[in-house]
Amino acid sequence: RMRKYKLMFQEYQNTWNKYKEGITLFGRPLKCIAELDTTAQELDLLDELYTLYVNVLESINEFSSLPFMSYAVQMEKIETVMHMYQTRCNQMPSILRDWRAYGDLKDMIDDFL
Repeated sequence: RMRKYKLMFQEYQNTWNKYKEGITLFGRPLKCIAELDTTAQELDLLDELYTLYVNVLESINEFSSLPFMSYAVQMEKIETVMHMYQTRCNQMPSILRDWRAYGDLKDMIDDFL
């Protein structure tokens, strides 16, 4: 889903850039579209959050499918990976901390540890 919206936004941004070039060509005053900048920032934040979210889910599924005997052998690797995810989660921009998906991700990591 994220890719779809990023592609759609890229199309809007390309259209805006062409429009901006035409305005500049004819010497007209350029209007700023703040929504475009806000949307770009939000998409970048969402991409960062959901990329980590998907990575965590894939790792948890991989760890859950391990046989019990090999789980004990790989415990150190599993803890290292989950601590890395926890560090990445804690280093995310503070604006994300109010988002529900961030809370869900943090809870998922903390529960696994």
